[in-house]
This record gives sequence, C-alpha cells and structure tokens, in this order.
Amino acid sequence: MKEETGKKSIRINIAKRDYPLTVNSDEVEAMHTAAKLVNDTLVNFENTYSVSSVQDLLAMCALQLALKNVDKNNMHNDEEVEQTLQRIHSLLDEV
Repeated sequence: MKEETGKKSIRINIAKRDYPLTVNSDEVEAMHTAAKLVNDTLVNFENTYSVSSVQDLLAMCALQLALKNVDKNNMHNDEEVEQTLQRIHSLLDEV
C-alpha cells in the first residue's frame, strides 16, 4: 500500500477481523485505542448479555458509543448556551 505524505497504513482488528486503513500519522495511536475500546465493549456485552451474534454485539457497541457522543455533544451545547447567556447578561449590564 502506498503511503501519502503524513499518512500511515495500519491494520485495525475489530471483532477478530482485520481492517486496513490509511490514517494521518498523528491519528495512529488514537485509532488503536478506539479499536481496543470497541473490542473491550464487545467482550463486555458478550459476557453480560450472553449474546453470541457478532452483528448484534457490534450494533449494541455502536449504540453505546454513539450515545456517549450524543451526551458529550449535549454537554458541549450546554456550555455554549451558558457562554452565550453570560455574554448577553454582560451586554445587558452595560446598557
């Protein structure tokens, strides 16, 4: 596989399957960490819920990780709203 400048070819293993990827050099460690998180979550679901279908496990994993992302985005939006309200409050104080 030909590597572009600043890009690196890696293999990520998820659910016992390898996936070749080309990522930015500074994203390699994060990709491996993310793959480990997915695999750890899959094992946890398999042990907790006695689900053996890899497709079902991956769906449950995707849902959980997406939910965490939604929660993070909602928290970020709350912070933006708070900052906006503080700016409005400051502007009202000036008037």
